Amino acid sequence: MAEKHPDEFQLLSYVEEELETDARQEVAEHLVACRPCAEQLRRLEAGRTALRAAPPLELSDERRARMLAALP
Repeated sequence: MAEKHPDEFQLLSYVEEELETDARQEVAEHLVACRPCAEQLRRLEAGRTALRAAPPLELSDERRARMLAALP
């Protein structure tokens, strides 16, 4: 993968450990050699950590009902 950068979806899948073994290995090898991709991965990991640490959003029953009614 050194000649081709992983896209953001591949990096997200890498962070979430959802890639197949071969694809995960390719991304891991690329990250060793590519500083911009490694930095993007670091930002994705930080975002995931922040989202997991955030308290759940509290919605009123009225707001929840309006949101559900607006869904297709």
